[in-house]
Amino acid sequence: MTTDFGSLKNVAYVSPANGDVPETNPLVVPTLTTDTSTSATDNDAQASIDVASPVSVGDYVWWDINRDGLQTSGEPGIPDVTVTLLDVEGTVVATTTTDAGGYYAFAGLTPGQNYTVVFTAPSGAALTTRNAGSDDAIDSDPLVDGKVVFTAPSTGADLTAPRTADLPTIDAGFVKLNLTLTKAVTSSGPYYGGANVTYQLVPHNDGPVDALPGWSVTEVLPSGSTLVGLSGDGYTCFASLVCTNSATLPAGADAKPITVVVQIPADLTGPFKNVAYVSPADTETPETNPLVVPIITTDTSASATDNDAQAVIDVLPPQTEPTNIVITLPNTGTTIPLTWLLGAIGIVAAGVILLGASRFSAGGRKH
Repeated sequence: MTTDFGSLKNVAYVSPANGDVPETNPLVVPTLTTDTSTSATDNDAQASIDVASPVSVGDYVWWDINRDGLQTSGEPGIPDVTVTLLDVEGTVVATTTTDAGGYYAFAGLTPGQNYTVVFTAPSGAALTTRNAGSDDAIDSDPLVDGKVVFTAPSTGADLTAPRTADLPTIDAGFVKLNLTLTKAVTSSGPYYGGANVTYQLVPHNDGPVDALPGWSVTEVLPSGSTLVGLSGDGYTCFASLVCTNSATLPAGADAKPITVVVQIPADLTGPFKNVAYVSPADTETPETNPLVVPIITTDTSASATDNDAQAVIDVLPPQTEPTNIVITLPNTGTTIPLTWLLGAIGIVAAGVILLGASRFSAGGRKH
């Protein structure tokens, strides 16, 4: 059935049975254009009603970069988000997707009727805070299921271009982020057991929205190693090897680095590995690539997560004096062990020192 808007009229008439005697006022079958109130017949009738013009609804779907629940300057719309219009019975009336600027619109709504708009969250995204502030034109409206129930305006122009809809306040803000971490050795080798090694940890937020304050970085050390230092500008670091940050981590930005100094076990030779990971705040929305907390044996370079990192150095065996090196004396061709020669040089040097001391002592006596 199609619905006309404006004045809506319909007509009806009553007819005698076939074979009945003629009526005193015979029926002339009316059409929809017949004005039964002025026609000569009286076995027909009409009724007219005024149907209001259709109206529209439309607004934006956007990334809430600063997490305040409001669409503020610089926060971009999200393209290709599915938006569905349901009638009061829950039947799908229409479906659309947001344009390149994040705008959607539906036209042809019946004035005064109840409808529901359903926003389908982009992959990995969650809705931002609902009904923040006092301006309904820039807040986010959906419940956690993405639905907004509303009553269509009683009048309107049924326009759908951006910012022209009759109801321009049904919008949705979304958040999404992913924290990552890099780890690098910043001290110079070679490394031996008992020495210190220094690392730099740099957290990063892939965005597209800011990370809530309270995110943290945790260091995982192998057994036998000792933490010497753990610090970073803006962090509060604990003996539990966790450094927390009370500031937001902006979308697309690196955080300030954390410096970690670790003492290698004294008896270690071979690979020395430690691991670190960055975690969102407890109140944060799930990351697009959720963290699986690593342990010291986790190979973070091969794991599915990207919010952990590792560093491996090679610890060399303890240094010892050479014992198998020989030298050849000039002219004679005689070979002697280097260690014997070094020892002899030491003895001679010691004799020279003692002789000098003796002469000094003798020269200082009074006669």
